[in-house]
Amino acid sequence: MPAEEVTDALGLVDAVVMGQSFHWMARDQVLTQLAPMIRDSGGIALIAPSMAMRAETTDEIVAAMLERYGVKHESLPRPDREPANEPALRRSAYFSDFHSRVFITAFERDIASVIGHIYSMSFSPRSKFGDRIADFERDLTAALLAANPSGVFKERLETEVQIVPKR
Repeated sequence: MPAEEVTDALGLVDAVVMGQSFHWMARDQVLTQLAPMIRDSGGIALIAPSMAMRAETTDEIVAAMLERYGVKHESLPRPDREPANEPALRRSAYFSDFHSRVFITAFERDIASVIGHIYSMSFSPRSKFGDRIADFERDLTAALLAANPSGVFKERLETEVQIVPKR
């Protein structure tokens, strides 16, 4: 269910963890609704790519291929237009103190993983490609192999975790 519809019928919890989702919510409303559901010793963890996230090595190739297939990186409408979580947290009577920590992960992504990542994004699910999906995958694979014949791309991801204890 949408976070805005969660009620205290779920009972008390120690923590609420939101992975790359808080920015899609009516943040002030959700913080107020969550407060009575979280034990006084508990809090919230917000997990998202850091603002300092480095571009993936395949980003330009993928962007060009998505454009070629007419798939645009369009943002869905959000109830809260603020780009960052901090203003809502600072306004909250329950969760205004917080700290952040950034975790850096280096990893390798093969072509199947690159394609899977594309389909996991809200703006580019498999259904967007219709009957052109095999062509898209063939053309993207060729472009990726032209850039790196091994088909393995080294990436670095910075993930920010905001720890938000209940006051």
